[in-house]
Formats: sequence, C-alpha cells, structure tokens
Amino acid sequence: MEGVTNPLMRNQIAQHGGLDLLCTEFIRISSNTPSLRVLKKQVVKTDDIPLSVQIMGNDASLMASSAKLMVDCGADIVDVNMGCPTKRAVKGGVGSAMLKDTSLCYQVLSAMREQVSCALSAKIRAGFDNKEDVFEILKAIVDSGADFLAVHPRRRIDHYKGQSDWRIIAALKEKSPIPVIGNGDVLTAADAIRMFKETNCDGVMIGRGALANPWIFLQTSQIMAGQEAFIPQWQDIYNFYKGMCDAFTDFCDSESGTLNKTKEMLMYFSLNLPEPAPFRQAIGRSQSLKEMMNNLHSLLKENQALCGKTICALGEV
Repeated sequence: MEGVTNPLMRNQIAQHGGLDLLCTEFIRISSNTPSLRVLKKQVVKTDDIPLSVQIMGNDASLMASSAKLMVDCGADIVDVNMGCPTKRAVKGGVGSAMLKDTSLCYQVLSAMREQVSCALSAKIRAGFDNKEDVFEILKAIVDSGADFLAVHPRRRIDHYKGQSDWRIIAALKEKSPIPVIGNGDVLTAADAIRMFKETNCDGVMIGRGALANPWIFLQTSQIMAGQEAFIPQWQDIYNFYKGMCDAFTDFCDSESGTLNKTKEMLMYFSLNLPEPAPFRQAIGRSQSLKEMMNNLHSLLKENQALCGKTICALGEV
C-alpha cells in the first residue's frame, strides 16, 4: 500500500464510517530515525479513529528509537512490516526477509517493546518460502511481548499470485495467545464476513479491497450489525472521487500532480467494472482535471444501472 494509504485517502474513506483502526503506509527505517518532515506527512490522525503507524527496518536499536518517536508524534499502535515481498525489501533484509530469521524478529520487537507502552504489532506473511515456519514466527512475536499480529496468508515467494490460504489464519488463531488479524483477498463485504466465520480471527484488515470499493468498511459493519448495507449509486461514487480530487488539489503542488494522484485512485476503482478498458482509457487520456471529472461523470451516469449491482457490490453475503 506504499504511496496509496496516505492521510488524504484515509480521511476520505473514514468519512463513510465502519472503521475501528486506520493504518499508514510503511515508513522506512534505514540509517537514521525519520525526520519530522516525513512524519508530519504520515502520522496524521483522522477524527477519533486510532492510528497504527507501520515501520519497516531490521536494526533493533534504530527501530526501537523510531518506534518511540512514532508514539511521540501521536501513533496509537506501532506496527512492524514483516510482510513486504518486493525484491528491494528482501535484498535489504527487511519486510518478508525477516521471516527467515525468527531471532531477528524477536530482537527487533523486544527492543521496541522496551521503548513503547502503546500497542505493538507485527504484520507477517505465511513464512518466506515454507508455510510451516509461520508457527515459529508466531512464537517469536508472542515472546517479544507484542500485543497482536496481522497475517497475510501467502508466502513471500507467492507474492500476490493464486488464492490466499485462510486456513493459515485459522491455524494461527487456534494456537495464538494474542489476537490475530486476518488479511488477504477481502474484496467485498461478503469476503470480510466469510473471513470472520471461517477463521475465527479477531479482526479483518482490508487494503486493496478498499481501493476498489471505499464503502467496504461501512458495508461490512452494517451487515454485522444486522442492518441493510449501503449500495452507492453513481452520484455517490462521483462525489467521493470529486472530494478526493479536491483534497489532492489542496495537497499537491500542481494540477498535474493532482491529476495523476486522482487517476491512480480511479484506476483502482475500475477493478470493479466488468469491462474496465473503456473507463481506464477515458480517464487515463484526460489532459486536465476538468476533462477527467467530466469523463468520470459521463461514464458513471451512462453505466448507472451497474452501480447497484456490480460497482462496489456486497458479494454473496
């Protein structure tokens, strides 16, 4: 979610409700603690929703001092990224590469535990290349004093291919003395409900599904409360992205910057469409904010019959 789950996106989605926790994109901890300039852009809370700040690094001392700095800046939870599968992360020995060394996982989290009194968590994958390792990783996390963990049940070598194995979430939940948050392939509210039922997890973390359907948290909370779930119509969708465009306008230095950021978010939204190519072409070729928003308005209005059925749908609940 690097470059995507920025404060503006978090705020836009949070306005619809249904959220218990917001998570930042990860902040790299390499040779020094982050500058206040970087942190002021990331550690930004939305209303009264708790904020989890994720950091990624493998130097125990530096991660500990950085964790303390995150708390001083307003973090309610400090989370360690032990799941990023990119070549860059693995080459640097961070992210999912840490899963190969359970003693390193323990050392980093233990050092952080000594420095912060707030909640401490780890986001992991189902091992680096062997799913059986996940239980040793669990032990290291529990022994370090972490308060909970989140798991994306693919191995690092799987990247995002195939289907995530929710049975791993269930197995970790059965063995873990601390709460387990499930993650992976939750694209509709029905998926979130099903993950709760099939794994008995303590919470569901949604990333890519929220980019395609910003109402997924609201819909899930409504269904769990026995209420009728909100299905956005074309005007709701247009107003959401108009609001996001306006927010980017206040944040970006130029119209081209706003145009590119809004286009990026609309490309994620297009994943909902049965035939996304015409939508993506019209949005992608827009040369100005006015042209892009006019194109969006026309495209949504012309396809309004889909909005209640396909776009931001609930799935089979």
